[in-house]
Amino acid sequence: MNVKLFLCFWIFIGSFSIAENIEFDGEINTIEVGLQTMGAALSCIEWRAVGGCAWIKCRWLPVPSCNPTVTIRIKHYIPETLVQVYDRGFGEPWIESQLINSLAVSDADGLATKAALDISTSAGGYNQGYVEGGKSTSASPERVTNLRFKLVDVYGNPALPAFNNLLATYGLSCATSTKPFVPLFISNLDVAAWRFNTLERFFYQSSDVITRIFDLEDSLANNYGGIYPRHGFVTQHDDLKAAVLTAYRAMHFITRKNQGHVYLSIHQDNQEGFWAPDPLEKGAGRTGKWQMLYPDDEDSCREFPMGVKESANKRSQDGSYVWNFWREYECCKRGGQFYVGTISFDDM
Repeated sequence: MNVKLFLCFWIFIGSFSIAENIEFDGEINTIEVGLQTMGAALSCIEWRAVGGCAWIKCRWLPVPSCNPTVTIRIKHYIPETLVQVYDRGFGEPWIESQLINSLAVSDADGLATKAALDISTSAGGYNQGYVEGGKSTSASPERVTNLRFKLVDVYGNPALPAFNNLLATYGLSCATSTKPFVPLFISNLDVAAWRFNTLERFFYQSSDVITRIFDLEDSLANNYGGIYPRHGFVTQHDDLKAAVLTAYRAMHFITRKNQGHVYLSIHQDNQEGFWAPDPLEKGAGRTGKWQMLYPDDEDSCREFPMGVKESANKRSQDGSYVWNFWREYECCKRGGQFYVGTISFDDM
């Protein structure tokens, strides 16, 4: 059985056993996610024809023959994933995700998480009291701390079926392998990497503290912090910037394979007549744009980082944030058994 389908089935069945025993508060539900996604679709989709693909189409009866054909090549964005950032276990802002997470984390921050923290502390490890998240527990009115810890979860966007119906009106569209509701990354299941930085410290990018090439920035005046190491700790006085950076870190490795985290990658290989987006990179909009769903309801998409001074309506009072993550796909309709090559309008 397909792993993702099995996981969806397991979550669907398990939710009935816990729904009667757990009551959740949240900030946004699936219906609202769908409405907000569709509300931004015409702005974010950017559907356009960019060329064509050449094929050889053959028939064997009644007389064998082969003929060249050309099909249109198009590009457009897809809201592949929903990304939520928050401070407290059982405080997930997307309401329905709390049922999904409860099957995995069991209690306020997960039995596996608490066990790992206990082992680390008993072995002389550096716990810091970050069992739940948010600011350092050493903070007090007399002491100022910029160290924060954020939980991040990523799911297949629940609005994908509605969005695909919209795409059908264009007559031709590209497909993502991402499925709605499927949990791609739950930070409380990635204890070793997300909390203890077990493997990220060995990435050469994590040791670059001079050039800052791997910072999430668009100017010296607008630097959100280092993309590496990709864990939940951020030294940042601004909670919005901390949320943006940790959300970006999560999608940075989720769009890649074999990154030393517990996750399902959404990376896809190119095929004949199909070009998947590259892994997320700053300054490359095709690899990923963001639409805020909470606390603000945005009707457009943008690249990260956000601005130097974002307005108050972008700032959550409870440390929770939700975004749609859009990526650009490119494809041609298959026009024959044999792919010959592509034709770009830019080359004409």
